[in-house]
Amino acid sequence: GIQLMHVARYPQVKCRSTLNALNQIQVLGLLPVAVCQYLRDHYLLFRRLEHFLQIFEDQQLHAVPETPMEQQILARRLFGEGAQAETLQQSVETGMREISKIRRQYLQP
Repeated sequence: GIQLMHVARYPQVKCRSTLNALNQIQVLGLLPVAVCQYLRDHYLLFRRLEHFLQIFEDQQLHAVPETPMEQQILARRLFGEGAQAETLQQSVETGMREISKIRRQYLQP
């Protein structure tokens, strides 16, 4: 990704922590501030989602449940009591779509 593209010139982007790497990328101006913030926000969202999935099923999972009831339970854990299954689906789909756009815009030659 962006770290590999710039690590030779900016060794400080090589970090174990994704959030620290994004901070370095932002400080160096390798990506716009708004893009770095979007990536940070969605990294944290997807990490929380992964954490709740693993608690929910008591196993190492990386896929959103298929049933609407399970999705609604997960949505409420992530976004609060009033959240619906559609909230979760929309957040995941939008995040994935936007991250894909960012990847195409900034990481492909």
